[in-house]
Amino acid sequence: MRSQTVGAFLADEYPRLVEPVIAELLAADELDVVDIAVVDWNGRTLAADAPITEALLRFRDADGSSMAVVFDGGGPGESDAEFAGRLRSDLQDFIAESTFGWGQLRG
Repeated sequence: MRSQTVGAFLADEYPRLVEPVIAELLAADELDVVDIAVVDWNGRTLAADAPITEALLRFRDADGSSMAVVFDGGGPGESDAEFAGRLRSDLQDFIAESTFGWGQLRG
């Protein structure tokens, strides 16, 4: 990942890296029950100029269960493909443990 701020991530990398994973793993009606946000470690939504290194990509279902992907969790040399793979793996686990996708392994 190359973005330095939340705004740059949302404009440049979210459409390229996150949206394809979401489209692969979540059905359209499930998007209505899953809240996706870029937040800080306390769960607060971050401003566009916030550093991406302080951000998490959080997925939360209607029952309040959530998971988050740390943007720099793969280290400074993490490629776009590695980030997308890490996101896919974590999101698969979240879906399998959620009320809407209990026990399902997708993708």
